[in-house]
Amino acid sequence: MKVLILGGTGAMGKELVDILSSSNNLIYVTSRKKIKSSKKNIVYLQGDAHHNLFLKEILKDKYDCIVDFMSYTTSEFKEKIDLFLSNTKHYIFLSSSRVYADSKIITEKTDRILDVIDDEEYLKTDEYALAKARQEDILKETGKNNWTIIRPYITYNDNRLQLGFYEKEIWLSRILREKTCVFPKELLNRKTTLTLGNDVSYAISKLLLNDKAFGESIHIANDNSNITWNDILTLYSEVIEEYKKIVPKFHLLDKNKDLDKLVSKSYYQYYYDRCYNRVFDSEKLNKIIGEKINYSNKLKECLIKCLEKENNKYTLNAKFEGILDRISKERTSLSEFNTFKEKIKYLIVRYTPYYYFIKK
Repeated sequence: MKVLILGGTGAMGKELVDILSSSNNLIYVTSRKKIKSSKKNIVYLQGDAHHNLFLKEILKDKYDCIVDFMSYTTSEFKEKIDLFLSNTKHYIFLSSSRVYADSKIITEKTDRILDVIDDEEYLKTDEYALAKARQEDILKETGKNNWTIIRPYITYNDNRLQLGFYEKEIWLSRILREKTCVFPKELLNRKTTLTLGNDVSYAISKLLLNDKAFGESIHIANDNSNITWNDILTLYSEVIEEYKKIVPKFHLLDKNKDLDKLVSKSYYQYYYDRCYNRVFDSEKLNKIIGEKINYSNKLKECLIKCLEKENNKYTLNAKFEGILDRISKERTSLSEFNTFKEKIKYLIVRYTPYYYFIKK
C-alpha cells in the first residue's frame, strides 16, 4: 500500500509507521520538522498539514490510504474533507472515545455527548469531544463512504502516562521533586481504560482498505481493563518507591472551589469524561478485523522505562504550581521558574486571594 500519515510523528503515529513499513508498504509522513528517514520505504514530507497549499501539493500523488492524526477546528475540517476523500481510496479519521456520553458499557451505539447533553454553555464551544463529534457528522454528510472513524481512548507508552486529567509532565514532575500531587477524591473509584499505543496502531493497520470498515465508526480501547484510578495511583506509587526510593505524597481533594480552579483548563474533559466510568465492548472491532486483539498490560513496564530516562527538566506552569502548592501548603523556589513574569504569577496564585483571576 501507499499510505500517507498526517501528523505521524506522535506516539501512535510512530508505531503505526513502524508496523506498516515492516510489511514493505510505502509510507509518507508529514512533519513540521525536517526528518531524515533511515528506511527506503519511509518518506518524511516537511510541512504543516493544517495548510491547504501544502496538502494540495502532497495530494497530487494519490494514496491508497490516508491516516489522519491531526487535530482540527470544526470549520477547518469542513474545508478539508473533500480534499481528503477525493485523493484516497480509504481515509482514516482519528476521533476519540471522549465523544461518548456516560454509559455502563460503551459500544459504538452508545449515545454521544453532543447528541444528549443540555449544557448550553458547553455546546457553544468547540471543545475537543464536541469538535470530534461534529467532524464525525461532517464525514457522514459527505455522501461518500471511503472513510472510517476511529475512536481511541486514553493511550499510554513510556513517554505518555496519564493520571486522571494530569499528563506526566505535571504529576510525575511533582512526585520526583518530592512534592505533593493533588488528586480529586471523587475519581478514585471511577473505572477507566488505558490502552497501549502500539495496540491501537496495530488495530488501525488491520483496518486499512478493509471493506468491512468503510463508512463505520469503531472504537479501539482495551476491553480487558476493569481498573480504577485508585488502582493506577497505587501502581504508580509502588513503582516509583521501588525504583526511585521516593514515597509519593498525595492530597485527596474534595469537591470545592479549589478543585474547579485546578481543573479549569480541563474542565469539560474532567466533568464529561474522567468523572464517568469508562468500560468498553470491542466486539465490533473484533468482527471487522477477524481477530480478537490481545491487549497488552504494560503500564508498569512503561513507567519503569519512563523513570529510567526521566531527567525531570520540565518547564513549570506557574499557575498550576501555585494552585497545587496553595492546596498542599507547599512552596516552589522562584529559581525554578524561567521568567520574572512567571515568578510574579506564581506568587499571586500561591499567596493572594486574587489567584482566581489568573486565567493562564
